[in-house]
Amino acid sequence: MGDVLKILTSVVLLSRLCWTQDYGTIPVEPTISSTYRIECKDYCEFHIEDSYYWCNTEKGWDYCSPVPDLTYTSDPCREGHFCDTHGYDYTWCWTNSSWGYCSLPQNHDGSKIIVRQKRQPNTVEICSVHDKGNKKITKLTAEPNSNVIADGNSFKEEMSDLIENWKNDKLPNQAKSNLIKSENLRIDLQGLIKRSNQNYYNLQIQINMPRGNNESTTLAQVIMPVNEDIPDRYVRRAFLESAQRCAKVFIDVTSGNIPIGQGQNCD
Repeated sequence: MGDVLKILTSVVLLSRLCWTQDYGTIPVEPTISSTYRIECKDYCEFHIEDSYYWCNTEKGWDYCSPVPDLTYTSDPCREGHFCDTHGYDYTWCWTNSSWGYCSLPQNHDGSKIIVRQKRQPNTVEICSVHDKGNKKITKLTAEPNSNVIADGNSFKEEMSDLIENWKNDKLPNQAKSNLIKSENLRIDLQGLIKRSNQNYYNLQIQINMPRGNNESTTLAQVIMPVNEDIPDRYVRRAFLESAQRCAKVFIDVTSGNIPIGQGQNCD
């Protein structure tokens, strides 16, 4: 009965995905490379063998980052110090431990580079679990990003099967592709990122196809902490919610006093 309920839950969630009637990848605004500061000719992609993001430009390859305020090594820019030139010939920002190259998006007309002056994360809480015995809270939150999470209408059944096969023991210690794969999809670990001074896994469901110019092949993204005992079912729930909402989904574990009656329970 439990397995049937899990499958029904997956079908219900996937049936409410942010998919459109016709499948198609969602174009991403042109990325400006970090040191040449010219438009990438292809998608700014994380290359596992190099452990950083880069793209090809008219002058050759260059560092880049897929979104502002994230460095080429997936480290977030320090709060209050955003991606910009800061008086240099390249775009960069301070991180919590050092500094890194980063990219700024370009207007559709190519007229100028946008410098974001203020963080305005549109995050929503999905659910939470309160472990009163250990005084811990596990919380799932979503940050919508339809420019990065592509439309996956053509793969909803295959994606549901892929997610149902996820187990945390498949997590390696470093970036690796094809943790789980099917005919058209795969789950990758695209390295680690820093969040609140803690390492997090960057898990993504990808389409097994060459990435087109300024097109995303990411169907879901889950950011979960390293060295935390997260039940497999919460990670599967996070993948489903990511696809449903076209959003990055974060799994966070915090310690302290447990609030009462806050949000939906993940179970």
